Amino acid sequence: MNPMNFHRRSRLLVRAAALSLGLLCLAPAADAAFIPATSPAISYYGRWDVQRTKELCRAGQGSVYLRARFTGTRLAADLTSPNEWWRVSIDGSPWRRLRPQGPGTVLAENLAPGTHSVTLVRSTEARSGISTLRGFTIDDDATMMPAEEHHPRAIEFVGDSIAAGAKNDGVQEGRHYQGQDYYDVEDGNQSFAPQLARMLDAEFSVIAKSGEGVLHNYAEPWPGHQVHASDHYPWTFYYAKRGRHNLNWQPKDFPVDAVIVALGTNDFTDPHCQPTEEEFTNAYVHLLKTIRHLNPKTPIICTEPVPYAIGRTSGPWIASAVGRMRQKGDTGVHYIALNDDGPLLADDDYAFDGTHPTQAGAKKIAAFLKGKVAKILGWE
Repeated sequence: MNPMNFHRRSRLLVRAAALSLGLLCLAPAADAAFIPATSPAISYYGRWDVQRTKELCRAGQGSVYLRARFTGTRLAADLTSPNEWWRVSIDGSPWRRLRPQGPGTVLAENLAPGTHSVTLVRSTEARSGISTLRGFTIDDDATMMPAEEHHPRAIEFVGDSIAAGAKNDGVQEGRHYQGQDYYDVEDGNQSFAPQLARMLDAEFSVIAKSGEGVLHNYAEPWPGHQVHASDHYPWTFYYAKRGRHNLNWQPKDFPVDAVIVALGTNDFTDPHCQPTEEEFTNAYVHLLKTIRHLNPKTPIICTEPVPYAIGRTSGPWIASAVGRMRQKGDTGVHYIALNDDGPLLADDDYAFDGTHPTQAGAKKIAAFLKGKVAKILGWE
């Protein structure tokens, strides 16, 4: 279909629907064009559920994102995401935090005429809920342009609150988590995972949830029967319970060149619920087999947990699990220690708790991993 006819048809449909519902206050302005979320001009990264028949896209993981280019002076999104913070950058500008308000969520206005780029990233983690994007509105005489080429590399990260960016936002202003504003001080786009991907010129997908363990979640009764990483990994979204209706992820929808696993902290946070070496190693091997099943030929890189005290215990056990996989013939599984030469992070690299890195601490982790990951993947 001719792009101009496509845009004209979209505008007519949106305006007709608004009139029939009597919801003119929620419809795009009369001088705006509506672009459905499924437009081929929009590029999606990470675990998105693209529903072409309904012309919408859903996201239920941390740090999924999209890119697009558009002409005109204004851009708004029809994005429903009541519990999540998002970050937007226009033409490479500094990230601006916003909480979507459904139709009419303004991303940019009063722009100079011409072509502009937008990057929109969900920066709140998986457990907060599912976000729904129905499309964008642009100036009536504007258009969506073909998206720029993405980086040829992509990395998937599997982790917990550290990969999710918990408590890392606002530290610079003296704010920190005090029990009631967890998501307000979380920026998944600045955890070590996206920072490392950007250092390696790679796209990224983050599968991370606070409190998630390999065998035992944070504050979970013992023995644990909750959803753990090996349950969560095959799903498009995070679900609190196992269920036959949980939407399964199709790796072909966002192929990756590597999977980096950063788990093991929550399994050891409760001194009264400590797994044995055999229990933890068996659970970690099960997780690796789950990841391998969905990624038959993709390198899997496992890291030691960041907190020094925990990493010194669980790190060797993770290395043992990796060794078991390699002994069985899977030489595409690797291990990277973080704290062999002493604690990688100093006290002031954490957000007041000795566990969750600040954005600067996350940058240290990413910088430490960059060369080691590049060597494993042949990206030197």
